[in-house]
Amino acid sequence: MLCLNQVIDKSFGFDTAVEEAQRAINAAHVEAESAENGIGVVKLMGRNSGKYLSYLVIYKLRLMLVL
Repeated sequence: MLCLNQVIDKSFGFDTAVEEAQRAINAAHVEAESAENGIGVVKLMGRNSGKYLSYLVIYKLRLMLVL
């Protein structure tokens, strides 16, 4: 049984954070592709940033390197 707090965290905050992180990563990718030997760097901050990034790596994006 899911607690109401878990459902709210998953539906509003998690999805929004993942979408915004994906938007930032896509923008960095476009910038890196436009320059010769370009590198795109995105720093996600916050206590749950590792969870968001792991979701993006597994399900959404194909990243070259994640630290």
